[in-house]
Amino acid sequence: MYKRQRLDKPTRLHAYSVSKSVTSIGVGLAVQEGLLRLDDPVLRFYPEYDPAELAPNLRRMTVRDLLMMGCGSKDKMFFWNDAQRLQCRDWQDYFLRNAFPYEPGTRFEYNNFNSYMCSCIVERAAGCTLKDYMTPRFFDKLGIGNPDWLTCPMGHSAGANGLFLSIDEMSRICLLYTSDAADDLIGVD
Repeated sequence: MYKRQRLDKPTRLHAYSVSKSVTSIGVGLAVQEGLLRLDDPVLRFYPEYDPAELAPNLRRMTVRDLLMMGCGSKDKMFFWNDAQRLQCRDWQDYFLRNAFPYEPGTRFEYNNFNSYMCSCIVERAAGCTLKDYMTPRFFDKLGIGNPDWLTCPMGHSAGANGLFLSIDEMSRICLLYTSDAADDLIGVD
């Protein structure tokens, strides 16, 4: 029989895909501050890439497409335990050089890379990691001090997963989502 184990003290646990929801909040904050727009092309944030060398569908991909899990990829790309993820160092380059056989926004494909790229886009727009960007704007306001968020090999917040929260911290985020006072909690005008 399964025995329930209680945690004696606040312990942060891997929040897995709740990280995606928190990343989307970070994108929303960046939109609110005018750092980016949902209709911005993804390549706007990667001027070092020559669009002529990339997939035509990538040239049409927007931040909105990423948020809606509609980047146009054929495969899920890099779930947490994929061996391929362990071999690749530059995840942004890997994503940007993908084939993207489907027109962005036309096909839903649950894909960790959508949220990871949102994290990296906020980072490029804000000049700091998603975790550092969100700390004073979100985590501190909810009383989540010094959040733990895993990074990719290049040091970018994982975005799709890797956020560790205690049960109490998770409940504060859940209350924010269900609260009529959410705007007041994070200072939205």
